[in-house]
Amino acid sequence: MYRLIVCDIDETLMDDRHQLTERNRLAIEKARRAGVHFVLASGRGPQSVSYLQDDLGIRNQSGEYMIAYNGGMICENKGNRPLYRNGLTYEKARALYERGLAYDVGLRVYTTEACFLHYTRYHVEKDTLLGNQNNITVTDTTGAFLKGREVIKCLYDRSDYAYLFKVRDAVADLTEDLTVTYSSGRYLEFNPRGVDKGSGLRFLASHLGIPMEETLAIGDNYNDLPMLRAAGLGVCVANGLADVKAEADVITASDNNNSAVAEVLDNYVL
Repeated sequence: MYRLIVCDIDETLMDDRHQLTERNRLAIEKARRAGVHFVLASGRGPQSVSYLQDDLGIRNQSGEYMIAYNGGMICENKGNRPLYRNGLTYEKARALYERGLAYDVGLRVYTTEACFLHYTRYHVEKDTLLGNQNNITVTDTTGAFLKGREVIKCLYDRSDYAYLFKVRDAVADLTEDLTVTYSSGRYLEFNPRGVDKGSGLRFLASHLGIPMEETLAIGDNYNDLPMLRAAGLGVCVANGLADVKAEADVITASDNNNSAVAEVLDNYVL
């Protein structure tokens, strides 16, 4: 039996309107009543998914968890209490910020206190994925403002993977000791090396005393691959990327707009 389910949010659990389908909600509720841990695993921080936690009945609850910032933080939902944190050094975060200013990308630096945003014409200011976190717009031309802050993750934002691939190559001298990945068709993300959703899953499974063969992961994009590889069963939704499908154990018949997560729970958990 799969006792720990870790699930990506955007383009996996949520539909294209960034809403939770009723079928998904009911299936998750049924799985939780059966004693299964259902854990959100996202590049986002815990504050930005509070509305979704409300819909699932897991907000501010003891014994409920989230893998946040691509594994940079693992929290218990009660008070968003960190169980684990592994972020970027000030020097690395500043270098990524300053180098990013040379390219046509939006910049985001996630700290334990806020998300700092530097906008460009390629950055969608009304990005629904920003959610309810504390967002601070900055115009600084250096990353000195990050001094003394605990940085968890940085990213570059542009809805053009081909361009982001070029930027990735251009900043390769900064990222030899980092985990570099992509998500949502628009984000180039930077975490410390060894930090990803797979490491987050392994940490949480160990914390809960659940063998890895009793874990199941569901995702759609490059940043989900580490947890699909680590899980006892790795599932890619039908709308997922071809590279992710190629490594998944299972590909759903349904996409994110048609309750793919409920399909997985019905077939492999319930």
